[in-house]
Amino acid sequence: MNRKIYKILGVFIISVLVVCLWETRVSLPVLGSTHQSVSVASTVAASDSFAPVAIHKRFDPASETTLLMSHPKIKYIGRFDQSNASTSVRWGWPGSYFRVRIEGTSFKIALAEPDNHTLVFIDGVKRADIPPKRGKQKVMVAADLDPNWSHDVVVYKRSEYAADPGRIYNLFLDGGATLLSAPEHDRKIVFVGDSFTAGYGNIATSQTSFPDSMTHDEDTSQTYAAYSANRLNADYQIIATSGTGIFRNRTASLSQSPDSMANEYIRVISGLTASYDFSQFEADLVHIFVGLNDYAEGDLPTDDYIGNYLKLINGFRDRNPGIKILCAGFGDRFADSVAAMVAAEKTAGKTDIEYYFLPDMELNPLGDWHPSVQGHRTAAAYATAAIQDVMNW
Repeated sequence: MNRKIYKILGVFIISVLVVCLWETRVSLPVLGSTHQSVSVASTVAASDSFAPVAIHKRFDPASETTLLMSHPKIKYIGRFDQSNASTSVRWGWPGSYFRVRIEGTSFKIALAEPDNHTLVFIDGVKRADIPPKRGKQKVMVAADLDPNWSHDVVVYKRSEYAADPGRIYNLFLDGGATLLSAPEHDRKIVFVGDSFTAGYGNIATSQTSFPDSMTHDEDTSQTYAAYSANRLNADYQIIATSGTGIFRNRTASLSQSPDSMANEYIRVISGLTASYDFSQFEADLVHIFVGLNDYAEGDLPTDDYIGNYLKLINGFRDRNPGIKILCAGFGDRFADSVAAMVAAEKTAGKTDIEYYFLPDMELNPLGDWHPSVQGHRTAAAYATAAIQDVMNW
């Protein structure tokens, strides 16, 4: 009898160990977070293209392959000014990123970023946080990559630009290495917002102030938008700037701001005139969370706010046919107006729009009382559930 019990216990213990080893083997960090993980199995299930590819070539780390930013196998996810890509590309919106799949043992990048931090992830692991520096610099990101497998690289704008959008000039690989076709997720989301969406001050560890709160102390990869998209295995764009409203920006009077989000969402780079080609990123859903700044300086006629909100919504409908719209309410200033607007749209026969309410989230007093990283994680749980309800993902 005792032998039977020992045998059963032995089988049970072995089973538990196997499960634990499997869970450990398939876990890797989510983009932009050192605390959360996503299983390789779930990522591959969403798209087989994310599985690494075996490489059977020799490379020369002592020499260099220089790649132009016009290379056809660079997968631009965020919005980039590619009008002069053979020389450089420019980027401005926080959370903009591109993806490449590389061969060889090394990866370098040449860029000029006077205001913002640039993150580089390789195979889901953050390998570099490149601080701002005036003038062009060449940065060695990694020189220890396994040459027997492909590596997926994500280059990510961590923060908002202040005066200069920044430029990326070239990528560099080992001699003899090249780019493979970069993977992308089938699901695509656009997040439209303000400082709460951009991540203003979310990583501040001492009292911050403008503009550091939107450059040095901001990490867009640790926002509710980034967390939600990663949980859903979706590529995403973040169209958000601090102080922005739909009708008026934070420091504006009752008159409409010419650079409010109702006008800026069409830009390749906020504040510049060039318009974005929406066919480059055919989103399944646009998540809109804007209104804090419209009401920050006092009451605002509801018609002005809702009129511009509808202008934004209809602009996405026209430029991205078939897109779903998810509107977020928050606090006690604009939530009721947004909920009523969505209800009116549905009564009028619109089936592409939904509303949900974001509860209070933990704020960072050092970041001008904006959401902390933990606050963004809390909001991501609600945003993810709401997106799943709308999209059946």
